[in-house]
Amino acid sequence: KRIHTQNRIQTGKVLVYKSIADTARQYEKQDNLYFVYNSDFRGRIYCATSGLSPQGEDLAKGLLRFGESVRLGASGVFWLAVHGANTFGYDKVSYEERVDWIYEQERQFRDVIKDAISTREFWGSADKPWQFLAFIFEWARSDYGNNEDALGYLPIGLDGSCNGIQHYSAILRDKVGGAAVNLIDSDVPSDIYTDVSTTLYSKLDGISQQPTTEGQYARIWIAAAFDRKLTKRPVMTLPYGSTRQSCKEYIFEWMLDHRSKFPADDWELFTLALWLTPLLWDSIGEVVIAARAAMTWLQKTSSIALKKSRDPLTWVSPAGFPVYQAYALTKGVRIETMIAGTTVGRVRTTSQVQTCDVSVRKQRLGVAPNFIHSIDSSHMVKTINDIDLKAYAMIHDDFGTHAGNTEDLWTQIRITFVDMYKKYEPLREWYDYQIAKGIELDEELPPMGDLDIEDVRNSSFFFG
Repeated sequence: KRIHTQNRIQTGKVLVYKSIADTARQYEKQDNLYFVYNSDFRGRIYCATSGLSPQGEDLAKGLLRFGESVRLGASGVFWLAVHGANTFGYDKVSYEERVDWIYEQERQFRDVIKDAISTREFWGSADKPWQFLAFIFEWARSDYGNNEDALGYLPIGLDGSCNGIQHYSAILRDKVGGAAVNLIDSDVPSDIYTDVSTTLYSKLDGISQQPTTEGQYARIWIAAAFDRKLTKRPVMTLPYGSTRQSCKEYIFEWMLDHRSKFPADDWELFTLALWLTPLLWDSIGEVVIAARAAMTWLQKTSSIALKKSRDPLTWVSPAGFPVYQAYALTKGVRIETMIAGTTVGRVRTTSQVQTCDVSVRKQRLGVAPNFIHSIDSSHMVKTINDIDLKAYAMIHDDFGTHAGNTEDLWTQIRITFVDMYKKYEPLREWYDYQIAKGIELDEELPPMGDLDIEDVRNSSFFFG
């Protein structure tokens, strides 16, 4: 079953690749392309186009560039180099080290420009190979970073550090979580996935001293030499509603990708994943304090609200967007039809249709991820409204523009974030909005920490 699933995924990737490439060839002679954007019920902005899209796969992003150019200038050359290092995956060091690394690769870049096919082992090993390849050609047009008057067309992305947890940490002024996701300045980027991995290793190290089955399991995990990639998916999906069950599935998938590090028996593999799950889940809770507290509070208060009123949950985002979470109960309807108009056989199928009743379970499970989506979309919308640039390439928590304007956007992202959280207390506003609807919640707000939100203004790696 696993191999069959992997084959289906691979087939899907090939079809997506072909679709994007075919669309690009169809439109490559056009002077400009235009994309329609719309907003979902939480206020999140999406491109209505699939496949070749600014919010699409790595290949799609690598093929697209802005229709108009902006002169690079000194700061543009700098940020273009940072973008190149980021797309390769050399992004856990300071900006200066990233730029230096790019200049050190000039010989290999020149080889790629001469023959991209025979050098694909180099650029193809990047985290985002097609965007990295697009960067190499843009870098070559700037005379490998030596021509500040060169024109830049490439969208340069500034990515948030585990953005959902950034927002939860800011909401509750959590200094521990805030430091882990770069709300506080540091010499090199903080990495929350590494922090959780280190916490987990410490737990395993203590257990491994025991002459028990648990001690044996701990020793197997330590010998597997796991890293931040084991903890990345459970941590990054936590603010968007992931559960302990999904945490177990992510652990098992990581083990399958590193099969040689574990015993041969598949059942024992699953047992090891099951055993590690509570340890990893607790490790996440020790680092991601505010997210857990805020999510629990939102679910608890939403349950109270739904008991007192069977209406869908509603609230208003910091950008003034009215959120309407309309999850309804569904019921199965049996459909009978004939085959080719004959009575030789009948097909019976069941279709799920919505009812007029609210699904309390879906409302409660959806409130935390949808709430934080409405917050991160507000940050993006407010940032765009607070600055007037020639072009934008925005993907929820990845804000982009021309290299020559990236310095201005880098600064504005921080200003807007701080201003938003100085003027708006999301949990308080959510609470008051329910009270205004006549729903008494009788639930204390989670306690606030001692994070100074002004620290974000000076945080180098908050978005970068």
